[in-house]
Amino acid sequence: MANEMAKRPKTKPPLAVGTGEGRVVGENTVVTLNFVVRGEQEGVLDDMYAKTPFKFVFGQGDLPPGLEEGITGLMAAQSKTIVVPPERAYGERNKDLVIRIPRTQLPSEDCVVGTRYRRLNAEGESDLFTVMGYIGDWVYLDRNHPWAGKQLVYEVQVVEVLPLFTPALSERDDREG
Repeated sequence: MANEMAKRPKTKPPLAVGTGEGRVVGENTVVTLNFVVRGEQEGVLDDMYAKTPFKFVFGQGDLPPGLEEGITGLMAAQSKTIVVPPERAYGERNKDLVIRIPRTQLPSEDCVVGTRYRRLNAEGESDLFTVMGYIGDWVYLDRNHPWAGKQLVYEVQVVEVLPLFTPALSERDDREG
């Protein structure tokens, strides 16, 4: 029996189910990440996804372009530090996105700098603004993303990489339909 086992070809163990081991981040993949975002000057900006994974379809615009570029080619369990300049993250600050309104137009007189509000624009869509400051009875609101103009540093760990389209599921659906 020992001779029979020695004669068997050695095969790689099967890939771990569910981790996407061996699959790389790229087109047609569903990716799960843990990450922390830091500003070069500010320290930690967001660590919400450090322990709670963020799952997304690669290439659908769920992440800044520079971050997607930085994780392309990574595999499950790999980590990487990715520096993303403003133009590949949330853009440069645009002074035209800062508006001045009477304080009475805010839903609360008690709002403080940094408070975020939604306001309807001329097309009836909701825009998110951050209170930047007050001068007299005027309030300055900023529609720029809070991280606009910042170089961001992402500490990323890929948790899982799965195919977006699984042929076996598609075939089963065709047989059932």
